[in-house]
Parts: sequence; C-alpha cells; structure tokens
Amino acid sequence: MRPVASVLFCFATIVASALAQEHAKSMFAISIAPSQNATQPGTPVWNVGAPVFVIVTMTNNSNRTLHLSLINPAFDYRMTVQDATGQPVSETQQYRKMKESQESHFEAARFIVVTLKPNESCRDTIEVSYLYNLSLPGEYSIQVERDKPTELGKGGARSNVINVTIRS
Repeated sequence: MRPVASVLFCFATIVASALAQEHAKSMFAISIAPSQNATQPGTPVWNVGAPVFVIVTMTNNSNRTLHLSLINPAFDYRMTVQDATGQPVSETQQYRKMKESQESHFEAARFIVVTLKPNESCRDTIEVSYLYNLSLPGEYSIQVERDKPTELGKGGARSNVINVTIRS
C-alpha cells in the first residue's frame, strides 16, 4: 500500500505545482489587438508599406497592486513574428541598430511607471513594422511576451497570437 501512496503523493505534488504556476501566470495577463492608428483596435489587414501596430493590454488579475515600467516598446517586450510557413520574420535594420546601440549605451524612448491595482489594465502600442520586416504581401502571426511585474516573481506572460494580412 505504501508504494501506491508514494506515487499518489508525487502525482498530487506535480499537479499542485503545475496549477500554482498556471495561477501565477494568470495573475498578470497580456493580450494584443491589431490597430491601424496606434490608438484603437482595428482590423488585422494592412497595405504594403503601411505601419503595422498592435495594442498591448496588460491586466492585473491578482489581489495586489503591481508596478511596471514602460521605457521602450522595442525592449519592454519580446515578440515572435512569423510568416505563413511558420518561419521567423527578419528584424529591420533600424531594430538591429537599436539592439547594437543598447549594448554600448541604453536609450530610453520614455520612462513611464505604471501602477496597476487589482483588476486594472493599461495599454501600450508597438509598431511591429518598425521592428520586423513586413514589407512583403502575405500572412503573418504576431505574439508578444513580457516579464511579469516583480511583485509576482520571475517569469513572463505571453499574449494571444494574432494573424495579420499584408496586401499589395
């Protein structure tokens, strides 16, 4: 009977750990929506050459006040941008230069400290086409990730994936 109890205890510990991790993830949520004007959600279709924006909404689902900073959208978030075949889209020359200059000296585009009380949300905007080469017509997928506020410990939060179309 003891081996069965040991196995059940191990299984219960693993399940409880997984549920705790999932709960921690859901305490800070990120979602993204396409935007043509960088201020309001819109349709996920752009013409070649038009700036492609996503609106990032961050929500505090915890029962405590959280703090986060918004310094530069290029570095506040990690993005996954893929073409229709699932291949990563190349970074733009501007983004590569920004990353190179960050290694020698950091340039803040802004410095905003956000305080999110329980159940509050805030929005930010990323110009995806400034960072990734979306100059060819086609279908692309975009996902955003960000570190959780320090009050929630280590780890990140990932957004939903949106599919967008660039047409000629």
